[in-house]
Amino acid sequence: MPQNDGVPFALSGALFAGIALFIGSLLRPASNQLENSLPSKHFVGLRVGVVGFFIALCGWLVAIYINGITGFVLVAVGIFVGFIGMLVHFYFMFYGSKHA
Repeated sequence: MPQNDGVPFALSGALFAGIALFIGSLLRPASNQLENSLPSKHFVGLRVGVVGFFIALCGWLVAIYINGITGFVLVAVGIFVGFIGMLVHFYFMFYGSKHA
């Protein structure tokens, strides 16, 4: 679908978001049980990764609408923070029982 269509393009995005929310609601009980069974220290890396994702997303928006070079730098920082979050998560996943 071409992006110039406006309303149909936005409605298709809303449809995909609705499908994602439905799938998330199906997985919520299992993820709540997992979160309650592990110490909160195990999820620090995931939180850092999500922050990195949002930094990269904001950088993408800055690159599209404001300034390409600044946006590119923000995207690079967001990706770097995301990888740091992944490393922290894997560390606590494999060695967390000893250090949590």
